[in-house]
Amino acid sequence: MKAIKVIWVSIMLGVLLNSCVDDTKDIPKPYGYYRIELPDHEYEVYDDPECPFSFEAPKNALIVDNDQQGQNCFKSMIYPELKAGVYFTYFPINDNFEELVKTADDIVYEHHNMASGIQVDEVSNEEKHVYGTSYKLMGEVAVNQVFFVTDSNHHYFAGKLYFETVPNYDSLQPCIDYITEDIEHLMNTMEWKLPISVSQIDQ
Repeated sequence: MKAIKVIWVSIMLGVLLNSCVDDTKDIPKPYGYYRIELPDHEYEVYDDPECPFSFEAPKNALIVDNDQQGQNCFKSMIYPELKAGVYFTYFPINDNFEELVKTADDIVYEHHNMASGIQVDEVSNEEKHVYGTSYKLMGEVAVNQVFFVTDSNHHYFAGKLYFETVPNYDSLQPCIDYITEDIEHLMNTMEWKLPISVSQIDQ
């Protein structure tokens, strides 16, 4: 009888010990992305005396000159921690309004085949004479957002959002959404100064 009890106890111990063995080591863990802690949105007025516009810019971004084609109001709004940048261009309207607006459409069209969707939002502030359109491109695209604001008569301001990484929408989406909120704030706080001539821009 004792022998039977010993055998039974041995079997039970074997079952318990076997149940404690980690048999999940061969199961691959789900792929995850590095979590980025995004700061709260805080803004301050950006006003370059040489440029005919001002807007509220995020405090955690750097705005630097991006002088191209002799244009001193081309700017870059850089997010160093996110490895992202919003690149601005400004042109005075001089019988070229339709051509300027078409440049934004052309950029969107250039990348639309790679986009899984495009979200279009519009801005309209009659009091400040600010009207604009934003195109948010979703999916594995090189340009994540394209936008412009204008008064339709004198000013045309446009921008594009890029990341300095290989496109991966799932991992970048929190950062894209974060910067998109900043861009929307920029568009809604844009203010024009007195119209200036093409010659003043080129100086």
